[in-house]
Amino acid sequence: MGGASSRNGRGGGADGSGAGYEVVEREEPLLLEGGPEEQNDESMAAGLLYSAGDNSSLRLGGDSSLGPAFGRHGRSGSVQNNGGEGLSDRNGYSGRGGGGGGGGGECCTISGRPLVYLCAACSSLCSILLGYDVGVMSGAKEFIRPDLGLSTVQNEVMVGSLNIVAAFGGLVAGKAADRLGRKPTTALACVVFITGATMMTLSHTFWFLLLGRVVTGVGVGCAMVIAPVYITELAPPDVRGMLVSLTDICINVGIVFGYAASLLCSDVFNSDSAKWRSMIGIGMLPPLLILACLSLMPESPRWLVAAGRNADALHVLKRVMDDEDDAESTLQTISEATTTTEATWKDVLVPSDRTVKAAMVLGIGLGFWQQASGSEAAVYYTPEVLKDKGWANRAILRGNMGVGGFKLLGEVVAFMLLDRIGRRPLFLVSSVLVTLCLLMVGFAFLLNWTSMLTLFWLCMFMFTFSLGLGPVTFVVASEIFPVTIRGKAMSVVIFVNRMMSGVIALSYQSMSEAMTPEGSFFFFAALSAISVAFYYFWVPETRGRTLEEITADLGSSLPPSVPGPRAGPANGGPRHVPLARDDEEVY
Repeated sequence: MGGASSRNGRGGGADGSGAGYEVVEREEPLLLEGGPEEQNDESMAAGLLYSAGDNSSLRLGGDSSLGPAFGRHGRSGSVQNNGGEGLSDRNGYSGRGGGGGGGGGECCTISGRPLVYLCAACSSLCSILLGYDVGVMSGAKEFIRPDLGLSTVQNEVMVGSLNIVAAFGGLVAGKAADRLGRKPTTALACVVFITGATMMTLSHTFWFLLLGRVVTGVGVGCAMVIAPVYITELAPPDVRGMLVSLTDICINVGIVFGYAASLLCSDVFNSDSAKWRSMIGIGMLPPLLILACLSLMPESPRWLVAAGRNADALHVLKRVMDDEDDAESTLQTISEATTTTEATWKDVLVPSDRTVKAAMVLGIGLGFWQQASGSEAAVYYTPEVLKDKGWANRAILRGNMGVGGFKLLGEVVAFMLLDRIGRRPLFLVSSVLVTLCLLMVGFAFLLNWTSMLTLFWLCMFMFTFSLGLGPVTFVVASEIFPVTIRGKAMSVVIFVNRMMSGVIALSYQSMSEAMTPEGSFFFFAALSAISVAFYYFWVPETRGRTLEEITADLGSSLPPSVPGPRAGPANGGPRHVPLARDDEEVY
């Protein structure tokens, strides 16, 4: 007896009429939990009690992953276990699938590329959390400081503390992402951010405000880790770069949103207290939207394989690929490249594996050099720069909008080019142009150029930064790590990135006073010039390749004595590594 299923809802005679079900032969057995090798239709049939009628219930004894299976194989009605609760597996499938449609806990019936795009868009919203804070605080701090009577040092600590804490929040997210999964970690980030924003909105002292910033920073750190990891593991190679870059686009959408909220609230409310509290309170809307979108998103198939849940991974792959054969071959490829043993922090920080060592050095470098250009200083302290040029408060807020708009424009251009020309060209062009723009901003202060010309070069700096350094950093970083350490490894990259950002945000005002504004921008220009060499010699091209190909080749491209990438297959060197064909869809 090969399996059991209902045929138009009614059984009969010796084949199951007494019990209200009929047993039929199946070409392919249904999959139980544990993977495709564990097939047990006999147990399923034995535990089945099917009451006649289209809306009757199925009752199944035991714990299995039959919720999605019943929906996929045309069972209508509801599925229940013996206790009367909705049948579910560990992936959260409710089993309420009607007639071959959903069968999973995802209430969305979209599949294939549209589902991938939807999931990428929903996950990318996490990045708005950071962007909104950056944008809104550039305006809110002008009202917080007089309202709470903050000193210069307290003002710097308030602005920069979030990035420092986000660095440690990223470490928490890395552990949670590898242990709990990508979706639960996303929910955790949203809840923590909402809690922190609420505390900040209600604060009346510097210390309670700072505590709220700390909690918010943990949420931001979690969000920055999980969004690129989730999208990378779900997206096919031919659009992976474009979709992962959505996370950085959303950072800039958040920045512009924060600028707009600052401008709106400063017009609507009269008191300084009402202005900055409303600005921060509006920031709770994006995480609430993300929580509402989570029900549409499946778990990462690569994380499911790493967790030993191959049957669930196959179900997700079938949904996102719309081809059963491709899904099964992809599952096999992922399984062969994945170990189900959970990586420890020692495996990440002191790796013995050659590939992991190369990936960690590259990832840490990417996180560091992105922020070394001083982009956070330009975003946070554009109001101070314009104030030094004699601009009024309302004009400063409009200037902020201009800087944010050019930053977003650069992201859109990078979004369109990432999967067409590749990662390395964008890195190289962006780093060279950023260096030139930083020099021009420095000369604008040194030679006392007009305020509009200074603002123009600040806008050009933001545009060229977003052309490559901004979005491509996290695209490449999320691609280079093996799946079993990807969560923890990305948290280390975020830690370095946010620490660097926090140090710059904390120290820029004091550095500008000590070195003069032109001196600080010349200093950032020097660091940016050094970064050009890093991007040229160390960063590989990952466009069009599967994640498994990237990680497998990263270590093999090194000479024995060098712990990092060289000019090899992906860097334009002599050894050839084939890329995926334009018409080949692989994961």
